[in-house]
Amino acid sequence: MITIGDSWSYGDCLGDQGSHAYKGSQEWSQLNSLYRDARLTHCWGRHLSDALSADWFEASTRGSCNDTILIETEWWYHPAADEFLAQYAHVYLCVVLTEAGRANRYHTLTPNPEAILHTEEADCYQRLRQMIKMRPNIHFWFGCNMTRSYNPMHNPNWNGTPWLDVIADRAIAEQGWLSGVASHKLNQMYMQSTVSKSLQQSWKQHFVDHTNKIAPVWKHLHQHKLHYAGHTCHPKPRAHRMYADHVLANAGW
Repeated sequence: MITIGDSWSYGDCLGDQGSHAYKGSQEWSQLNSLYRDARLTHCWGRHLSDALSADWFEASTRGSCNDTILIETEWWYHPAADEFLAQYAHVYLCVVLTEAGRANRYHTLTPNPEAILHTEEADCYQRLRQMIKMRPNIHFWFGCNMTRSYNPMHNPNWNGTPWLDVIADRAIAEQGWLSGVASHKLNQMYMQSTVSKSLQQSWKQHFVDHTNKIAPVWKHLHQHKLHYAGHTCHPKPRAHRMYADHVLANAGW
């Protein structure tokens, strides 16, 4: 069982004692083993691997973008992975994408900032299709962390592969970026002194409109008993278990 994603899949904040795990501090250093043991015990990847009586290889990165997630994923179809994969009769590879907008690879100045997100999403889908083609004997499933697809044809049986999103109540989910990571990076690109005022204004308007649209999502997460109430709203142990159960019930393995 190979799990690849961002901080959600990594298990960020599991074992949290009040401070945020991103911040370097004496407390974080002292509690490092507690955080590690909590991740090894409560991550949804642990629950899945235990249910399948499988070894677990966790390859997620906190704060990562989709390009980083897919680079890690694509390593598994290179010949260098053959010897490792040959040890197992069945290999399960689970990829959970993060919000579009974080990856610098797709950042191009445009009057319509949302076009950047559409381009990134479409490229991510193409790279996942290539993964399926290159490793037809691997059991895949894919998903996205908290955001809905821009593609109206997107569905849970995506190209014959289960697609199981991580969404805190489907009705509250939105399209586009949700966290400050993507908005910070896009803001850095648009607000350089060399960028025209018209492009800067288009970004500002998009930022305001989108922030207003996703405000209910963050309010929902902050108040939800299954999420930590910090600025990232990472899921608590029970939420990891629920997502694992959802995957086991719907992956069709």
